Amino acid sequence: MIEETDVDILTDSLWALSYLSDGDENLVDKILSLNILTGLAKNLDQKVPSILIPTIRAVGNIATGSDQQT
Repeated sequence: MIEETDVDILTDSLWALSYLSDGDENLVDKILSLNILTGLAKNLDQKVPSILIPTIRAVGNIATGSDQQT
Protein backbone atom coordinates (compact mmCIF):
# COMPACT_ATOMS: atom_id res chain seq x y z
CA MET A 1 0.00 0.00 0.00
CA ILE A 2 2.99 2.33 0.19
CA GLU A 3 2.99 2.54 -3.59
CA GLU A 4 -0.70 3.45 -3.70
CA THR A 5 -1.67 6.31 -6.02
CA ASP A 6 -4.59 7.49 -3.87
CA VAL A 7 -3.10 10.16 -1.59
CA ASP A 8 -5.45 9.44 1.33
CA ILE A 9 -4.74 5.70 1.33
CA LEU A 10 -1.02 6.29 0.92
CA THR A 11 -0.97 8.83 3.74
CA ASP A 12 -2.82 6.51 6.12
CA SER A 13 -0.57 3.59 5.19
CA LEU A 14 2.58 5.62 5.79
CA TRP A 15 1.35 6.87 9.15
CA ALA A 16 0.54 3.29 10.17
CA LEU A 17 4.03 2.22 9.14
CA SER A 18 5.48 5.14 11.07
CA TYR A 19 3.64 4.12 14.24
CA LEU A 20 4.51 0.44 13.84
CA SER A 21 8.19 1.20 13.41
CA ASP A 22 8.36 3.42 16.49
CA GLY A 23 10.31 1.76 19.28
CA ASP A 24 9.74 -1.98 18.91
CA GLU A 25 12.73 -3.68 17.27
CA ASN A 26 10.68 -6.83 16.60
CA LEU A 27 8.17 -4.86 14.56
CA VAL A 28 10.99 -3.11 12.71
CA ASP A 29 12.42 -6.53 11.84
CA LYS A 30 9.05 -7.59 10.46
CA ILE A 31 8.77 -4.38 8.44
CA LEU A 32 12.27 -4.91 7.03
CA SER A 33 11.40 -8.49 6.10
CA LEU A 34 8.63 -7.15 3.83
CA ASN A 35 11.26 -5.58 1.55
CA ILE A 36 9.40 -2.28 1.35
CA LEU A 37 12.33 0.06 1.87
CA THR A 38 12.62 0.79 -1.84
CA GLY A 39 8.98 1.81 -2.01
CA LEU A 40 9.38 3.82 1.16
CA ALA A 41 12.46 5.57 -0.22
CA LYS A 42 10.58 6.51 -3.41
CA ASN A 43 8.13 8.48 -1.27
CA LEU A 44 10.99 10.69 -0.07
CA ASP A 45 10.77 12.45 -3.46
CA GLN A 46 7.20 13.53 -2.81
CA LYS A 47 6.43 17.22 -2.49
CA VAL A 48 3.15 16.57 -0.65
CA PRO A 49 3.68 17.08 3.11
CA SER A 50 0.99 14.55 4.04
CA ILE A 51 3.10 11.88 2.29
CA LEU A 52 6.57 13.19 3.04
CA ILE A 53 6.19 13.65 6.82
CA PRO A 54 5.12 10.09 7.72
CA THR A 55 7.70 8.71 5.27
CA ILE A 56 10.49 10.61 7.01
CA ARG A 57 9.23 9.48 10.40
CA ALA A 58 9.13 5.82 9.32
CA VAL A 59 12.62 5.99 7.81
CA GLY A 60 13.88 7.75 10.94
CA ASN A 61 12.32 5.14 13.19
CA ILE A 62 13.97 2.34 11.22
CA ALA A 63 17.30 4.17 11.20
CA THR A 64 17.27 4.50 14.99
CA GLY A 65 16.78 0.76 15.46
CA SER A 66 19.53 -1.72 16.12
CA ASP A 67 22.85 -1.52 14.29
CA GLN A 68 21.74 -4.33 11.98
CA GLN A 69 18.43 -2.61 11.19
CA THR A 70 20.12 0.69 10.47
